[in-house]
Formats: sequence, structure tokens, C-alpha cells
Amino acid sequence: MSASTGEFSVPATQIDPAERARRIAAVQSATGHLRMEGMYASPLALALQQRYIDGEITLEEARNALLAPYNR
Repeated sequence: MSASTGEFSVPATQIDPAERARRIAAVQSATGHLRMEGMYASPLALALQQRYIDGEITLEEARNALLAPYNR
């Protein structure tokens, strides 16, 4: 089961609710900054953001996955 928080789905996982809220706020802030500059997150970035919020990956893992295609 999942609940919706803004644009992001929040399924029940092992992550602490306070940490989940912090991650959601951080992702929403970063997304807002992009939009203010007229940019949008790629589908890959959006998927990684969701996995980060869900506690499936760390911020470092998300960053590495996002940059991997450029670090060949």
C-alpha cells in the first residue's frame, strides 16, 4: 500500500518516517530549483529519486547511477 506525498509515491518500507519526510522534502526542493531554472528531471533521475525516497538506495548510489552513463 502506498500514500501520495506531492508528486512522489510513498510505499511502506523499513525507512524511518522522519527520514522519509526529510528525503521527500530534499527531493521536492531540488526538483523545485530545477523547475525555477526552466529544467526538468530526466525519467532516470525521477526513478532514482523515488528509489532514494523509498530507502532502496542511498544518495551516493543515486548520484553514481545518474552519472554512470557519462563516466564511461
